[in-house]
Amino acid sequence: MEYIKLKRGSLVLFLFLIVITDVFGIINVKTSFISPKSNVKNLEKVVINEFTLSLTPSDETCTGNGQITMDISDTEAGAEFEFLIYQLPNMVTPLRVIDNVIATGPTLTYTETALPSSDFQVVATQVVGAESNQKTENVTISNTMESLSFTLSQTPICSGVEIHVNVTAGHPSTYELRDESDNVVIAPQPSNVLSPVTQGTYNVIVTDGCGNSASLGITVANDPQTYAVRRVNPIHSFWLMEDCNTIRHEEQLIYNGSNNVPEDRYPINVSIEIEDPFGGPSTQINTTWNSNSDNGQSVDIPFHYGESYDYTVTFTDNCGKVFTQTDVIDAVPNTRLRQPIADCGTKYISFDLFKFHLEPLEVTFTAYPVGFDPADFNGDYTTGTYTNSYNTLPNNINFGDTSTGVPEGVYEVELTSCGRTEIRTFTVSHNANFNLRMYRYYAGCGDDEGSINFYINVGGAPAVADELVSAQFTSAPPEFITNFGSLPYDVSYNIAADGQFYMNSLPAGDYSVEATGTCGSTLTETFTIYDKTISSSVTPIMNCGSFNVEASVSSYLAREVLWLQKFYPASGQWGHPTSENLYTEGTDIGNSTALSMGGTANYSGYNTFSGSVNNVVSSGQFRVVVQYVIHNNGAPGVSQCRDVLNTFNVPSNGINVNNFYVASCASGNTELVIDANGVAPLDYSITAFNGNPLTINNGNSPVFSELPVGEYTVEIQDSCGNTGVFEFKTDVPKSPVIKPENLCDGQVGSLSIEGLSFLDIEWTKDGDPTVIGTGNTLSFNPFNEAMDVGMYHANISYGPNPSACINQTLSFEVIPPPDLPEAGTGQTIDILQQDADIINLFDFLTAPYDNYGDWTDLSNTGMLNNEVLDASTLPVGTYQFQYDVKGICSGLDSTTVTINIISSDLTASDDNFSNICPFEAQTNIGNVMDNDTEGDPVVHGDYSISEEVPDPDGIISVNPDGSIDVAANAQPGQAYTLEYRITEMANSNNFNTGVLTVTIIVDTIDPTFNETLPSDLAVECHAIPTPETLTASDDCGTAVVTYNETTSAGSCPNTYTLTREWTAEDLTGNTAVHTQVVTVEDTAAPTFNETLPTDIAVACDAVPSATTLTATDNCGTATVASSESAVGTCTGNYTITREWVATDQCGMTTSHTQVINVEDNIAPTFNESLPTDITVSCDAIPTADILTATDNCSTATVTYDETMAFGSCPGNYSIRREWTATDDCGNTTTHAQLITVEDTAPPTFNETLPTDITVSCDAVPTADILTAKDNCSTATVTYDETMAFGSCPGNYSIRREWTATDDCGNTTSHAQVITVEDTTAPMFNELLPTDITVSCDAVPMSNILTATDNCGTASVTFNETTMASSCPGNYVITRHWTATDECGLTAVHTQTITVEDTTPPTFNEALPTDIIVACDAIPMAETLTASDTCGATTVTLTETIVSGDPSGDHVLERMWTTTDECFNSTSHIQQVTVMFCIENPNIALIKMGSFQDKNNDTFALEGESITYTFTVVNTGHVPLNDLQIEDDMLEPSTISVSPSTLLPGESATVTASYRLTKKDMEGESLSNTAKVSAKTEDGSDISDVSGTAAGNDDPTVIQLRMKSGNVTIPNVITPNGDGKNDFFSLSGLPPTARAYLVITNRWGNEVYKNSDYRNDFNGQGLNEGTYFYQLSISEPSSVEQSYQGWLFIKR
Repeated sequence: MEYIKLKRGSLVLFLFLIVITDVFGIINVKTSFISPKSNVKNLEKVVINEFTLSLTPSDETCTGNGQITMDISDTEAGAEFEFLIYQLPNMVTPLRVIDNVIATGPTLTYTETALPSSDFQVVATQVVGAESNQKTENVTISNTMESLSFTLSQTPICSGVEIHVNVTAGHPSTYELRDESDNVVIAPQPSNVLSPVTQGTYNVIVTDGCGNSASLGITVANDPQTYAVRRVNPIHSFWLMEDCNTIRHEEQLIYNGSNNVPEDRYPINVSIEIEDPFGGPSTQINTTWNSNSDNGQSVDIPFHYGESYDYTVTFTDNCGKVFTQTDVIDAVPNTRLRQPIADCGTKYISFDLFKFHLEPLEVTFTAYPVGFDPADFNGDYTTGTYTNSYNTLPNNINFGDTSTGVPEGVYEVELTSCGRTEIRTFTVSHNANFNLRMYRYYAGCGDDEGSINFYINVGGAPAVADELVSAQFTSAPPEFITNFGSLPYDVSYNIAADGQFYMNSLPAGDYSVEATGTCGSTLTETFTIYDKTISSSVTPIMNCGSFNVEASVSSYLAREVLWLQKFYPASGQWGHPTSENLYTEGTDIGNSTALSMGGTANYSGYNTFSGSVNNVVSSGQFRVVVQYVIHNNGAPGVSQCRDVLNTFNVPSNGINVNNFYVASCASGNTELVIDANGVAPLDYSITAFNGNPLTINNGNSPVFSELPVGEYTVEIQDSCGNTGVFEFKTDVPKSPVIKPENLCDGQVGSLSIEGLSFLDIEWTKDGDPTVIGTGNTLSFNPFNEAMDVGMYHANISYGPNPSACINQTLSFEVIPPPDLPEAGTGQTIDILQQDADIINLFDFLTAPYDNYGDWTDLSNTGMLNNEVLDASTLPVGTYQFQYDVKGICSGLDSTTVTINIISSDLTASDDNFSNICPFEAQTNIGNVMDNDTEGDPVVHGDYSISEEVPDPDGIISVNPDGSIDVAANAQPGQAYTLEYRITEMANSNNFNTGVLTVTIIVDTIDPTFNETLPSDLAVECHAIPTPETLTASDDCGTAVVTYNETTSAGSCPNTYTLTREWTAEDLTGNTAVHTQVVTVEDTAAPTFNETLPTDIAVACDAVPSATTLTATDNCGTATVASSESAVGTCTGNYTITREWVATDQCGMTTSHTQVINVEDNIAPTFNESLPTDITVSCDAIPTADILTATDNCSTATVTYDETMAFGSCPGNYSIRREWTATDDCGNTTTHAQLITVEDTAPPTFNETLPTDITVSCDAVPTADILTAKDNCSTATVTYDETMAFGSCPGNYSIRREWTATDDCGNTTSHAQVITVEDTTAPMFNELLPTDITVSCDAVPMSNILTATDNCGTASVTFNETTMASSCPGNYVITRHWTATDECGLTAVHTQTITVEDTTPPTFNEALPTDIIVACDAIPMAETLTASDTCGATTVTLTETIVSGDPSGDHVLERMWTTTDECFNSTSHIQQVTVMFCIENPNIALIKMGSFQDKNNDTFALEGESITYTFTVVNTGHVPLNDLQIEDDMLEPSTISVSPSTLLPGESATVTASYRLTKKDMEGESLSNTAKVSAKTEDGSDISDVSGTAAGNDDPTVIQLRMKSGNVTIPNVITPNGDGKNDFFSLSGLPPTARAYLVITNRWGNEVYKNSDYRNDFNGQGLNEGTYFYQLSISEPSSVEQSYQGWLFIKR
C-alpha cells in the first residue's frame, strides 16, 4: 500500500472500503473515515514517543477463532492508534483495519479475534497531534484444529448392544445416534457409549467443541437370543459313567449356536433337578456361572439301573431370560451295533457308543455261525476263545474290516460291566446288489460344463462297496463327442487310487455310464451335468463413512463362497478391502485377500445362496466374487474356480450414479430420471444449465420434469452431508431396458429391469391387461417354453407424478427358438479430457446389438455403473469396456469399446533404434520427437521431453530437447527401454507418452586403419623415417592403436634392421595388426654444416677471416681440417687460397677451396650526415657543419668554403657551402649545401589553444584570453564569438574565434566550437533494489522510485515480467524502472527476483512415533497428508525390515516421504520394534471412569459417584493366573478378577464404584491409578500400573464440573409471534452474569453470535431445523460455566 504524507494544515478525507471474507465465506464490509480533528488549524509540532509493538497469537483451534493480541508500550495517554492487519503474502489490501484505538496510559492492549490460521503482518500507526510514527511486526497463527476420526465397536447387552465410539483423532464433545431416516435415536450426549441399541442400520455422529461433526455408519445385527444345551457326545448326552452307580455329565450352554455366551449375560443361575424314579425327593443342584470359563459344569447323576427318570436344567441369565430343558434318562446299557460293508458285498461287525458301560467290559459270543472264530477277525481274541475283557473302554470293537467280512448267520453277543449284561442278537446277511452311486456332480469352471464323482455301493448304503476297475460313457451330449471322441468312450483313466471315478470339463447334458469293479460285476447308470446357470444380484448399501453389501447367487455351483475384494490401482491388483493385502489372479481367495460374505455346503443341485458384509470402511472399486469347487481329474479332492458376479464403485463422498434415463415429454421438453445410490434420503438439485447458473431444488425426488433439452449440472446430497456433482445431457432419449435371464425350458429364469426402485412396475403379457407380476423382476420358476413365449410388457409409472414423462410401457418378446445374442461392434473413440463427463457406452456401439447385456470395466476405473461411465475425473489414458450379451437361454457375444481420454491429438510414437554400438558413451543418436505428431509433425522447440519411466539399467536417457544419449557401459546384444513424456511447453496439460527402445549390437568386426599403411623400405641411416602415427576406426565406436618397434644389429654400427608393428583394438577386443621392416644402410660421405665460402674480390680493408666449418655425417660424427696460403705483386694487391677437408667415422671425406683477390680503389667517405639544401626563416639560419672523413685503406682530410648571394630584400638571400675530403692515395669526395633565407612565418599564440568540446547544459566554460608572438616582430590578437541555437533549449552551439597579426601582416586564427548538449540521464533518488532470491511465499512488493535531472524534471515508469521455470514454485520476476527527462534521456534500473521453492512440505498430522509392539499386534501404517507453501504435495510410504527375522523379533522401518511440485521433500521414519514373538509374559490394566450424574444436571455433587471400569488384558504369550487388582482409592482396595485365568489375548473386565466426598469438590478433577498383579504358570509374578490404554500408565482423570448457579436452557423455540417460546430465553440467569452465545448450523457454520446475550434471539432469517448452541456464562466471583446442545427452531 502506498502511503501519502500530508502537509501540515491540509484537510483531507479518506474513505477506505475494505472487503473482508471470513473463513465461513461471509463478506463483511468495513468503512473507515479518517478525518482531521476539530483543531486541525491549531496543530503544533509535538515530540512523539517511540513506542514498542509486541504481538501474541492465539492458535486457530476452531474454524476462524484465531486471535492476535497487540501490546503497545512506551506510548502516552490520548495517543490514537490504527492497526492494519495484512494476511501474507497479500501486502496490497489489508484483511482488517482497526482505527480510533485510544491509549489511556503508557501501555495499550488490543485483541483482534475471528482470524484464520495464516502468516500476518501488523502495521501499527501512532498519532499524537500532527505527528505520527509506525511499527511493523509479523506473527503466525497456527492451525491446531484436528479433524475427528473414530472407529466403532459393539458390545452385546441385555436389550441389544452398546456402541462404543473409539475416537482416534480430534476433540469430541458429543455423541449422537440416528437411524437410516435421520431420526434421532440417542440425542447428543457426552458419553462415548451409545446404549441401548437394537437391530438396525444407524449413523453415529460425533461433534467436537467447534461444532464440527463426523459420521460413520454401523449395522446392528439381530440377536435372536436363542439358548440350547449341548447333547452331541457321551459326556453331554448322559452316556458316560463315572462309576458303576454314577453318570458323569457335563452341562454346556449354547447361545445362538456357540458356547461363547456374551459377557453381559453373566452371572447365570443354573438350577438342576434330577428325578428320583422311586418316588423320593428330587436331587437339586444350584450354581452360578460368572463367565464362559464356568460354561461346562460337571454334574454327577445317580444311575438307577433299568429305570427311566427326568433330568431338568434351568438357566436364568443376568437379563432375566429363562431357558429350561428336560431330558429323559433311560438307565439301560445300550451299545450301538453296525454292519458296515466289506469286500464284494460282505459285511463286518462293529460295536461302539458303549452307553452306560464302564471298564472292565467283557464281550462274549454266545451264539455264532459254524466256522466263526473271533480271533480270525479281531486280534484282541485268542484262537478258540469267544470271550475277551477290555480293561479300558475302547472307542469301538470291530470283527472284520472293509476288506474282510464275517460269515453269514445268527450271532448273539453279551456285553457285561458292573455286573450288568446287555445281550445283542443279530443276523449277518451278505448283499451283493452293487450299484453305481452318482455321488456329487458339480458345475464347471467354464460355461456349459461340469464335473462328476461316482463309485460302487451296495443297496442304499453310502459307503464304497467295491473299487472301480473300468468305466466308459455309452451316451453323452454331442459336445462330448466333439471334444473327446466317438462313443462308447473309455474314461477308465479317471479312476483314482481310492477306486472312485473323478472327471471334470464334461459338456453339460445327459450321460450313460457302464463300469465294472474288482468283484466282477458290470453296472450301468445315468447322470446329468448342469451348466452353472448363474443368476445373481449384488446390492451395495451406503452408510455414513461405510457401506454394506448384500449379494445372492442362484446356480448349480457347489460349496460356493461369496467374497468381497477392492481394486488397488497402484498395483493393478485386487485385494482385501481393509487390510490392503493383494490377491494374485488365478489363485484361491481366502480371508487374507478378501472379506468373506458367507458360504454354503451345497454339493449338488440348483441352489440359492445369500451373503452379506456390513460396515466396510473404505472407498474405491469393489467386486463380489463367487468361489466354488469342481472335481479333479482322476484324483480325490477338488479345485476351486471363481466368477465375478458384479463390480461396483463406492465413491469417497458416498454417492454413486447407477444409471440415468431421459424421457421425451409431449411439450417438447424432457424428463431426467436419476438412479443414484447413497445414504437415504437423497436430495436432488440442478445448479447449472448449459454452463449457466440455474437453481432447481427437487427435494427427495430423482425425477426432474419439463426440462429444456441441454446439459445439466446436478448436485446430489445424502443424509450424511456428502455431496456429489454430476453432468447429464438430455438431448437423446434414454429408456430403461428389460433384461432376460436364463429363459431355458425347464429352468429358473426371469425378465427384469435393473434399479429404479422408486418407480412402480406392473407386468402384463400379450394383449391381456391382467397384471401377472409387480416390481423389477418377473420370475419363471421354471420357464416353460410351450406356455411362456409371447410379448411381455412392463408398465412403468412414477407414483408422485401420474403424468410423468417417464411413465411408459417397455416390451420384450420371448420367441422360440431365441435369436442368437448380438453385442454389436465396439468403437474406439477419442474424447478430450475437458469434454469427459457422464458417458453412455451404448453411444459407442455399432448396431445391430441387444441392449440388455452386461458391461465390464476392463480398465478397473471404478467409475462404471451399468452402461453409465462417469469419466469426469479420469486422467488422460486409454480405457476399455467389454460388452457381453448372453443369449436368452444360451450363447454369448462380446465386443469392446475403447475410449481414449486425450488432452489433444498429440501423439507420441514409439521409437526403436538398433545397430547401436556397445560400451562407448554416445550422445544424440537420434531424437524421439522426430516421429511425434500433433496433426502435423511436432516442432521441436515447442515441446519438451521428460522421462516418465526411466531405463532401469540407466543406460539410455532422453534429454529435454528429445535427443537420446547412450551411456558408456551398454552391453552387447541388450535392448534398453524407457518411457518418455512429450509435453507442449505452452500447455503442460497437453502431453502424451511413448516408448523408446535402443538395441545394442554384438560387434564381431575388426577395426580398420584409417591411413595408407607404410610399406617395407631400405634407407640411409640419416633418412630413417619416423614411425607413422596410425589411427583406426571401428564400425562400433572408437579403436585404440598401440605401436611397438624392435631393432636387429647389422654388419657395422650404422647398418641394422627396424621392425615396426601397429595394433588397432576396438572396445570389444577385436584387433587388426600391421608390420613394417626398415633396412638401414650407410653409403653417404659427410657434409659441411655451414654455407661454404665462395671465391671473392675484396678491398684491402675487407679481407674476411677464415670461416670455421663443421661437418655432420648421416650416421655419426665428422672432423674438419683447414689450411691457408697468400701470393701477390704488391702490398695492396694479393691472392689468398683457403682449403677445408671433412672426414667421417668411416673415412669418407668431403673438401672445399676458397680464393680471395684483395684490391685498393675506394675514395674516402664523410663520417657525418651531410647537410642538405634548405629554406629557412630569417631567424633560423644554421651554423656551418664541421665534417670529417675516413678511408678504407688510409687517412683522409676535409676542406670547407662558403659564398652568399643577396635577394630582393634583406630578408630574402641564399648561402652556398662546400666540403672536400682527400685520402692518402689522392682519391677525393665533394659535398655542397644551398641555404635559401625567407620571412614567411605568421605569429603564434602563446597559450594552449582551446579545443572543440561538447558539454552539458550546466557546464559551458568562459572564453579563454589568448596572446601571440612573432619570430621576426611583435603580434596583436583580436576575439569574436557567435551562437547557433539547436532544436531545444538544452541543445545549441557557440563559435569563438581568435586572430593574431605580425608587423608584416601575417595572421594566425583559431576557432573553438562548443557544442552544448543535454547528455546526462536523470538519476534515481532512492536506494535501488538489488537482485535477490526469495521463497515463493516471500516475494516483496515492488519499490516506488523517483528521479531528478541536471537540466529539468524527470518521470519514472515501472514494468514487471515473470518467466516460468521448471516447476510452479520456481520462476523469475524481472522489474524495470525507467526514469526519463524532458529531452528523452533515460536511466533504467533492473531488479531480478529469483523465486525458488526450496522449502520442503510439512506433514499435516501428528507424526507417528517409534513403537514397540507384539508380533500379533503390528498396527496398520498411518495415512499421512502434507501441505506445502507453494503448491500441491504427494505422500508415499515404504516399509522395510531393517533387522531381524520377519517371522520373529524384528524392526520394521516405515518411511513417509512427502514431495512438493518442485521436488522438495520431507521424510519421517517410524521404527516399529516387533517383540514378544517368543513366549514372554505381559499384562496390561486399563482403567476408565465415568461420572454418574444422578440428577442429570452435568455438575458434580457430594454423594454422586464415579463408576470405574478395569480391563485386564493378557498382552503376552503365556497364560496368567491369580489375577488381582489393587486400588487404594476404593473400599475395599482389593478387587478380584473373574475369570482368574487369562489365556494370551484374552481380557477380563470388572467394575467398581467410588462415592464423591466433600474434599473431592475442592478440585476440578479426580486422578489416580490402580495396579494389577498375576502369576505365570511357572509361578513368576507380573504386574502393571493402570493407564488409559494398554500402552501407557497415565492416571485416570475424571473432570468434575462444579455448579455455580441454576440456569435453564430451552431446546426448542417457536418464533410465530404468539408470545410463547418466541425467544431463546435463559431462565435463572443471575443479574450480574454475562452470557456469550454462539449458534451454528449442523455443518458448523456460524449463524449467530452475541458476547452479551440478553434473551433476544428468535431465529430471525433462519430456516426451520436443528442448530447447535455453545453458551458460556461468567460471573464476577464464579468459575465460567459452559453449556452446549441442540436447539430446534419450529416455524
